[in-house]
Amino acid sequence: MAVDRRDACGSKISIILPFRNAAATLQEAVSSCLSQTHEALELLLVDDASEDESLAIATRWEKRDPRVRVVALPEHRGVAAAFQAGLECGSGDWIARMDADDQNHPRRLEAQLALLQKDPTLDAVSCLVEIRKGIASGWALPDEGYRRFQDWLNELVSPEAIAAARFIDQPVVNPTMLVRRGALEQWQGYRSDLSWAEDYDLWLRLLESGGRIAKVPEILFTWADHPHRLTRNDDVYTQQAFIDCKVHYLGRLPQVKGRGVSLCGAGPIGKAVARGLQKEGVVVHQFFEVHPRRIGEIIHGTPVHGMETWGHQTPTGPVALGAVGQPGKRAHVEALARERGYQVGVDFFSVA
Repeated sequence: MAVDRRDACGSKISIILPFRNAAATLQEAVSSCLSQTHEALELLLVDDASEDESLAIATRWEKRDPRVRVVALPEHRGVAAAFQAGLECGSGDWIARMDADDQNHPRRLEAQLALLQKDPTLDAVSCLVEIRKGIASGWALPDEGYRRFQDWLNELVSPEAIAAARFIDQPVVNPTMLVRRGALEQWQGYRSDLSWAEDYDLWLRLLESGGRIAKVPEILFTWADHPHRLTRNDDVYTQQAFIDCKVHYLGRLPQVKGRGVSLCGAGPIGKAVARGLQKEGVVVHQFFEVHPRRIGEIIHGTPVHGMETWGHQTPTGPVALGAVGQPGKRAHVEALARERGYQVGVDFFSVA
């Protein structure tokens, strides 16, 4: 008879870990799940038709620890479908994500659950991360670009900061998430019929509907970057796919649909965002740019003006989008927006 590890507070956590051909890293990932200080948990290991020894490793864990259950898919269906299969088999009140090449710190789930139980307005909780290159047996420090990305992620802690930054990049690391089951079911989990990342899509849907995400302000997760990582090898994780996803949800905001946008930044990302929004039926009023060579150009039928002509926001004025992503310049454009009366996260969003 299976052991129900739900405690008196209803705090059973289902950790769902989809994997495919992860024999090199799965052992350490599973160990970091089962070493949690929060004991009321079950671990669903979902094999997405692996062709290596991954399933055998998972099966050994299932025989060794009653908290582990293996779900083996008969054919390769992708990470979103694998997760949904695990969700259907889990019985926890709270759903935790995990990937097969990352590692949890022992207090991750305890700290995240404490924050969710303390604040009933929250739907999901993440944590701060450290990014390492390689796999557990040979960690190395990330390159400068990933260090900047890590710092940016770890600056976003409050629900307001996470929501306001959601169109820059994914503001939470997917395998760090702990979610109320009811919230996950309400937003129908991960969708597999997409041309962009299923995780970014889910969190944008949650935030669009008024859901709230926060982070425990501690580094409780090691996120691996290596050449075989899914985000480096699947077309749904390309830069264009991320732009398509953010543009789709930007274009659904009532203020964007009703008032159109102006873009601060006429470089490649600004042009791509403008083009995508126009396809969504959004009016792009103008570009603002500091580079003198671009001032006076017409981009997708829209004029480019100097930044000095960017006026103060009015109740009916277009939403401003900061499309400048270089270190320091994004913050500079955001500061200019505040000076001009824009409210970040309402009528100003950074998109690069």
